[in-house]
Amino acid sequence: MIKTLIQIRRFSALTLLAIVVLGGCAATPHSTSVNAVVAKPAAYNRQLLTVIGVATGDGPAIEVFDSVADAQGLDSKKALFVRSKVRKGGQIRYDMRKVRVTGQVHAEDHGIWGNPCALHSAAIEVLSDRLAVAKNPPGVFRNESQLTITVSIAGQISTQFELAPGTAETQPLSRVCTVEIRTQDKTLLARKTVIQSAKTPYYDQVVGVLYYRFANGRIERVLPEAGRKWPVKSI
Repeated sequence: MIKTLIQIRRFSALTLLAIVVLGGCAATPHSTSVNAVVAKPAAYNRQLLTVIGVATGDGPAIEVFDSVADAQGLDSKKALFVRSKVRKGGQIRYDMRKVRVTGQVHAEDHGIWGNPCALHSAAIEVLSDRLAVAKNPPGVFRNESQLTITVSIAGQISTQFELAPGTAETQPLSRVCTVEIRTQDKTLLARKTVIQSAKTPYYDQVVGVLYYRFANGRIERVLPEAGRKWPVKSI
């Protein structure tokens, strides 16, 4: 009987030790490349990883690419979508900078732009200054009307989103795209073809975006000094 109790206690202690060891291993991230994760998301599902890559966007949602060339191309199929507690408008800038991101892989989460998977982030560390300018800078859109509007963007990168009065949102854009503004009952209010370029005074060299507003029935470009004051909803 005593021998049996000793064996049970020994087994319990060993089991507890194994749980602690395995739990410690599970909580320790291991490093890999962005390309490895986006190539086989299911193989990394729910693993805690650290990756180093080039970010686009300044939060709270960020894409991380393997290289500057990939980041400039803005092909979301090559990027990890990073969900983090980063607040838009914070003091730290991530766009087109090398970053180290640690988080858990979620293979079923395809982000906003159809990424292969998402990294639910515990930490983002900036490792460099701005490395380059995005070939197709994102656009920040603000609704200065009294209506809730639907913004439709058609191009190589297409999307659709709603803006309440006074709100703003950042979206990735193709070099050339068509922007339409409609009411919630789909009445067309404005249409404009926009060309994204960093070679214009409307390009914000600090944040890396271009600003547009819907006001007085028109889609208008806005200078960075005014655009930076907008309360941006998301990216």
